[in-house]
Amino acid sequence: MSENLTGHLSPDDPGPSAITRAMLAMRSEVLQAWMDQVRGAVPPARELPLTILGNTLPAYFDTMATLLTPGYTARVVNATDARPLNGAPTAA
Repeated sequence: MSENLTGHLSPDDPGPSAITRAMLAMRSEVLQAWMDQVRGAVPPARELPLTILGNTLPAYFDTMATLLTPGYTARVVNATDARPLNGAPTAA
């Protein structure tokens, strides 16, 4: 999997819980297995490039992993906005 498509969290970060770090450590394998399954089950997906098939999945995976850590805020970040997934405004 291309490095530019990976999620932004590291399994080495001590902030998230052990279960979140374990999930993050498996990110590449899980995402590759998902893409293989999709390509096998959905004929039009067989020819899709990685950038289309797996474009947002790594960030979604990281968000799901952070939900396993009580009190750890998953953030949606773009160039002009940083906010927790619950929509409350925060400092960027």
